[in-house]
Amino acid sequence: MLHGTSRRKLADEDGLTVYLCRTHHTALHDKGLYDIQLQKEAQQAWMDYYNKSVEDFIKRYGKSYL
Repeated sequence: MLHGTSRRKLADEDGLTVYLCRTHHTALHDKGLYDIQLQKEAQQAWMDYYNKSVEDFIKRYGKSYL
């Protein structure tokens, strides 16, 4: 859900992994369908779960999707 090797590892550690079949994975990445929406939802879920701020998310992931 959060692209890039380092962000993917962090997302896995934080429980932000979404398992997709090949068709939906391709639609998400190659066509960009729902990609931004899922990134925003992942960030909001992380902030809510860990009671963290946008700044905390940026420190961990290097950017904000909100």
